[in-house]
Amino acid sequence: MLPLPSATPITDNPLLFEVKQLADRFDAPFQQGPGWVHVVQETTSDPRGGQAYPPAYLKSERWYEVDEEGYVTRMVWLDYNSDEKIIQQSATVGDYSVNFTTGNSGFNNGSRYRFSLDTLTQSLSNAAQNDTRVLREASTCENGKPCLLITMQNNFASTVQNPGEEQAFAGSGQHVWIDLETGQQVKSQSFWLLENGNESITSTENIVLVEKMDTPPQKILDILSRVIIVP
Repeated sequence: MLPLPSATPITDNPLLFEVKQLADRFDAPFQQGPGWVHVVQETTSDPRGGQAYPPAYLKSERWYEVDEEGYVTRMVWLDYNSDEKIIQQSATVGDYSVNFTTGNSGFNNGSRYRFSLDTLTQSLSNAAQNDTRVLREASTCENGKPCLLITMQNNFASTVQNPGEEQAFAGSGQHVWIDLETGQQVKSQSFWLLENGNESITSTENIVLVEKMDTPPQKILDILSRVIIVP
C-alpha cells in the first residue's frame, strides 16, 4: 500500500504559518470559555441552468454552543433567501445531525472540533500535493482596512466546455481576503479560469457578523429541542 500524502508542515511554509497565526488570533476569543458564537454569512452566486439550490442570494445564520475549551457541543444552521424566508434549517446535538428541510439525519464522524472560521489553512497545507498555484499579495478590505489576499489556482490538463458557456474553462480557483488587523478571513470568491486568462466569478461569500453571546434566542433553543437522537 502506498503511503498517504502528508500535509506540508506549517513551520516549513512561511505563508501557511502566517495564515495560521492570523486565523488563530481571530478564533482565540471565541474558543475561551463557554457561550454561543453567532455567525452571519452572505453568499451571492450565479446559478447554472436547472440549479435549484443555492439561490443567487443566500444568507446563512449559524449558532454554535461552545464549552470551556471552545469545543462545539450544539449547532443550528439556518439559510434564508432574499425575502428573509427560511429555506433550509438543520441542527446538531453532539455527534447527531438533523436537516429539518430535507428530512435527512444521522451521526457524523465522531470527531470533536473547536469553533473556527479558518477555511484556508487546510487548503494551503494541501496545495503542493494538489499542484495548486498560490499567490500572496497586499490588498484592501471592503471596510478600507489592510487585507492579505491569497489566491489559489488549479489549471486543468485540458479545457472543459460546459453547456451554455461561451468560453471553455482552463482551470478553477479561489480568492480569500484576510483582515490583517483582526486575522479574520472576511471574504472569499470561487472562480473559473477562462481560456483567455480572465476569471468568471461563480460565488462570493462575505462574513458580515461574528459575535459571542451568553445565550441564543429562544427560537434557536426550540429548534435544538426538536433533535431526537435515534440509536
